[in-house]
Amino acid sequence: MQTYEIIITIGNCLSLCGALVIFFLFFHFQKLRQGFFSHTIIYITIGSLIQIIGIQLSSSYGMTNCKVSVSVLICGSLIMIFWSTIMIWALKKLFNVYLNKGSLQELESMHNQLRNNEFKLLLCSFGIPILLAIWPAVLDGATSEQQTNNFCYLYTTSHQTSAVKIQVEIAKLISWEIPIIFYLIYSLMVLYNIKKFYEEIIDEIIFVEVKQIVKRLLAYPIITILCSFLFTIMDLETFFNVEIGGIQSTISWTMLSLWEFFNFFAYISQSSVQEEVFRGNSKEQELNPLIPQDLEESINERDYFYQINSNMQESSQQNN
Repeated sequence: MQTYEIIITIGNCLSLCGALVIFFLFFHFQKLRQGFFSHTIIYITIGSLIQIIGIQLSSSYGMTNCKVSVSVLICGSLIMIFWSTIMIWALKKLFNVYLNKGSLQELESMHNQLRNNEFKLLLCSFGIPILLAIWPAVLDGATSEQQTNNFCYLYTTSHQTSAVKIQVEIAKLISWEIPIIFYLIYSLMVLYNIKKFYEEIIDEIIFVEVKQIVKRLLAYPIITILCSFLFTIMDLETFFNVEIGGIQSTISWTMLSLWEFFNFFAYISQSSVQEEVFRGNSKEQELNPLIPQDLEESINERDYFYQINSNMQESSQQNN
């Protein structure tokens, strides 16, 4: 086994362990299964498992299974990007609620809409990536080993015909580059607005409460950007026939392999998850679900909305 294979295998193992821990916590603690965005994290984790298989196959492959590994890799990555996009969209809605300085009815309506359409989103999140991933697999000669490294991906080589090269480049554009570039542009715009949002110092209840929810969702899109950016740059370089060095390829693939490991840290760093784990999901709160909780302890989005609206009503009554 070569050095780059060892590095990427370690990254995959770390991500696999992180994914298994997330699954265990999700199914073991009832409160960690509540709310749409808790489900979103699980869907991202499922996508990561598919991606891990694709990365491992792509880092140590034979030409017979190269097309399969590419399809699996693209499918898993696009599933993760799809649900990260949902989170970015939710962050944008949160930001708009703050700008409008109104009640959270719009936000709660968005949450209910997402919950009602969760099954449709689930079908799209797996169906569309599968369709995009199948295309490279059925192209004749679309995947081949690049001369500069030992990774399996959508590469063109000198011995391929012009028609095959065009097919490869179109497949790369549709299956990876266009979706990820749109995601990066959209998410960076939203994150820029959130940065300005955090720089403001306001004591209003709506600001404090929305800021808490933003803090909870923010980590996952940022991790998606960090882990997919270098790989996308490398992919664009191959599109323009730029020679890719082994070190750059190894770093790009390693970041991709650590994607779910970083998501795992983002998940367990949430105070709500930590306290639920250390508390052991006390029987008293199971028997008395109406016991008041601090905002940071709540992991149900509906609890957030109820808590925020209650605080806003109390604040307005005090002002009157």
